[in-house]
Amino acid sequence: MTLYSTGIRRSELVRLRVEDIDSERMVIHIRKGKGGKDRDVLLCPRLLETLREYWRWKKPKTWLFPGQPRDHGDHLTDKAVWYVCNDAAQHAGIKKRVSPHMLRHYASSRTMLPRRTRSGFGPSQASFCSDGLVFVMGHSPGGFCYSVLR
Repeated sequence: MTLYSTGIRRSELVRLRVEDIDSERMVIHIRKGKGGKDRDVLLCPRLLETLREYWRWKKPKTWLFPGQPRDHGDHLTDKAVWYVCNDAAQHAGIKKRVSPHMLRHYASSRTMLPRRTRSGFGPSQASFCSDGLVFVMGHSPGGFCYSVLR
């Protein structure tokens, strides 16, 4: 749910710390994402409640998603996220292959694209669509995604 709701990369997901969840500002702080840059992504109320339930159940100390006990306190691995996505898709009865990166794409198309109104797209909506999507998804100006959105 965190990947789908936020659109973060799986490498960013596994390195989330408990203190990265800011419920006052309703953001998740991403540390050293792609390119070594920090950024904040939006935290929706439903995800916050789900993460709170998860925290009450697992009580993670440092890493939000810790690895196995044999990992000596390290975080979950990127590969484990793959397996969790596939297992969740099978459990939900989804026949197609689901990858963590697909959830990133779904998150961007679901949350960042402007909503069409009777009067069409407003200028601020179109600007947010390109600028906001590039910023939140962690792409840099001049990259492929940036040039496509412009």
